Amino acid sequence: MGGEIGNLDRGRLQYGRTALHYSVYKKLDSISKLLLEHGADPSVPSLDGTTPLMTASLKKSVDIMKLMISKGANINAQATDGTTALILASIYGQKDQIELLVAAGARIDITDYVSCNK
Repeated sequence: MGGEIGNLDRGRLQYGRTALHYSVYKKLDSISKLLLEHGADPSVPSLDGTTPLMTASLKKSVDIMKLMISKGANINAQATDGTTALILASIYGQKDQIELLVAAGARIDITDYVSCNK
């Protein structure tokens, strides 16, 4: 069974999201932890480029973010609009997330594409 759970990230569901995207979005932390412990990739983007780490940032799931970072999540990944986990944390004023991401090496100079076009 261990290998099967790890393969769920490759078996994308609606919108190109993985099982990890959905469990993080629904704040099902025990499921997210189980998937990560069995090899789900926290850096797999959905069709719009959103990673599970970005979703965790949006849902204010700091503990899941920590686990994803420990599992090698790409903290500087950008969605198709240029958004990063750090940008999302900044938009919503999530100081704990910002501190976590910056300490983990998030680049503070990345801009989203919407900002660049204004």
